[in-house]
Amino acid sequence: MAEVSSVACPVQNYAWGKVGASSAVAQMSGKEIDEKQPYAELWMGTHHKGPAMIEIDGKKELLSKVTGHLPYLFKVLSVAKALSIQAHPDKKLAEALHKERPEVYKDPNHKPEMTCAVTRFEAMCGFRPPKEIAKHLRDYPEFTALVGEEVAKAYIKATAGSDPDVLKAALKALFTAAMVADKATVEKQVTAMCKRLTDKEPLNALILRLNKQYPLDVGVFCPLFLNYIILEPGEAMFLGANEPHAYLDGDCIEAMACSDNVVRAGLTPKLRDTPTLTSMLTYKAMKPTISKGVMLDKNARIYRVPIDEFELIVIKVEALKKYTLKAVKGHSLALVYEGSGHATHLKAGKVDLKKGTVVYIKGGEEVEFTAEKDLAIYDALPHRSNPEALVVDGCADVGMANTIDARARSTQNNQRGGRPGVEPIRGVHSLHRHIVRSIRFHMYATLDAPANPDHYRIVCTTSQLRARFRLGCAVHCDARSGHM
Repeated sequence: MAEVSSVACPVQNYAWGKVGASSAVAQMSGKEIDEKQPYAELWMGTHHKGPAMIEIDGKKELLSKVTGHLPYLFKVLSVAKALSIQAHPDKKLAEALHKERPEVYKDPNHKPEMTCAVTRFEAMCGFRPPKEIAKHLRDYPEFTALVGEEVAKAYIKATAGSDPDVLKAALKALFTAAMVADKATVEKQVTAMCKRLTDKEPLNALILRLNKQYPLDVGVFCPLFLNYIILEPGEAMFLGANEPHAYLDGDCIEAMACSDNVVRAGLTPKLRDTPTLTSMLTYKAMKPTISKGVMLDKNARIYRVPIDEFELIVIKVEALKKYTLKAVKGHSLALVYEGSGHATHLKAGKVDLKKGTVVYIKGGEEVEFTAEKDLAIYDALPHRSNPEALVVDGCADVGMANTIDARARSTQNNQRGGRPGVEPIRGVHSLHRHIVRSIRFHMYATLDAPANPDHYRIVCTTSQLRARFRLGCAVHCDARSGHM
């Protein structure tokens, strides 16, 4: 069995996909394109719904026969119209749903995911700030009519207070009232709203577009609840469990924990599980942090996420040049999105590369990419777990630790005191565990978006390790001795 080998990956022809050759998924399918067929997703992984195949001794076999179960699922999406209003369950809920309804929720895993835009990419993600939703209740009378005066007034009153639990309960009541409204009320209010609106404002234009794609659907009201996000090429966002979202338009790379669990409640002809969706959401006002990744070197950029199942590396190699992808412990899958050339391994020889080639790279193996035409490669791999501490852009793998604490220290004078400031990293506390394998610090989310991230340092302290590092720099430390 070769350490490096091309694999064949299946396509999903969901109705929301781009049609024919306009779809990046169709272009990468390696098969004759049907110009009347939507091509929505290319699946790369070992999930039973769409497993990749690999050739062994002249026979096609499941990739899982070589790799075992891969912890991640890697996709290309080509979106022509909105996907459903949806959320993905956490692990505990996924296990319960799979046990109760295995015909609907076909695996027991959670599905946190990261979306990396290849083209301009539109999405709705997370609930808007409370005062924005309250304003929409005032500005859109059909919104108030949909949920009812009493529920709307209770929500507006909650936004004027300071009790987060009251606000959360009010948002849950408001969103649930909208999602469970009877069909006649939904159709009446969507019709009235869309008759009144024009497409001069982006929000109204989105509402009108959704009504054209899914006429008289309750999901047409969701832009009044959810943040409207635009990712430019190279920008990425992470979506955790139990957060509402819907992709709207564009091409992207998506990496996620290996699952296909989706709970839907709008903008879809598929099964809607509104009671589960409305009960599972966090009901936090949250706008996803937009990441541009961190440069590993002049060719490669890494995108890290706060889970263990995956991370993503984007590699670009200019024509007639080479790039060596260093060995990592876990098996990885590398997709050639653009260009041509070959991948070379000392034992396995060469694998020809062209647009759509997916390459399996065995864990622990190094591979060299040579570009004939400029190569753009997306490489999905499990989050690294090394015996040494690895610190890159606020990520620390510390191996063994009894406690860990973290502080962010500004190397510039702060505005108030004229001295370097120190603040705890919000959401990260001392962890009292026997083994802490991976501690991740997300600086952009916790330091109020510093204009220059190089002006911040992190001090990470454990019983075995003390490390100081700048964002974007790597420090390797022996987790047992603390030597740097």
